[in-house]
Amino acid sequence: DPTPLRTWGDALLGGHLAGRYDALGEMVVERSLYLDARQVDWATGSAMAISADCRSAVGQWNEDYFLYSEETEYMARARDLGFVVRYDPSIEITHVGGEMRSSPALYALGIRNRVRYARRRQGRFAAVVTAVGLMLGELVRYRRDPKLHGLALKSLWRPQTAAVEAVRNPVGRSQA
Repeated sequence: DPTPLRTWGDALLGGHLAGRYDALGEMVVERSLYLDARQVDWATGSAMAISADCRSAVGQWNEDYFLYSEETEYMARARDLGFVVRYDPSIEITHVGGEMRSSPALYALGIRNRVRYARRRQGRFAAVVTAVGLMLGELVRYRRDPKLHGLALKSLWRPQTAAVEAVRNPVGRSQA
């Protein structure tokens, strides 16, 4: 589950290295853990099977998390109500998408949603610690892709300004 410590682990070590240590990474990088079906905190939401009982108890998806973090938030609410999230490697789905890193606006939205999730699930202090960790991570990665990480930084520092810019320029292209 996302935590401020895992955000900082990712910021300082990168997702793949932080993922080697359960307390420091959100990503599961140990390949052997993908071989067997098991219970998990959450999984990406490109494809899910949700029981009718779970759907009825948990309710609607929270549209405050449009596009990113909505599955994390939904699965957390399901866990709160006693449901479990299972990973099953025997099921294969092809997800055509993955646009987050190709669009600075979508990437910035995903970053902001991580702070929103921390605030709602863990409180204001956790949200601030998460936001600062995300800022550090974006600063570390800025030289790799200034447009992508620059808008993410702006969205953390001045969310309203970044949101307006993202709406005006949704795919992150320069305006002529």
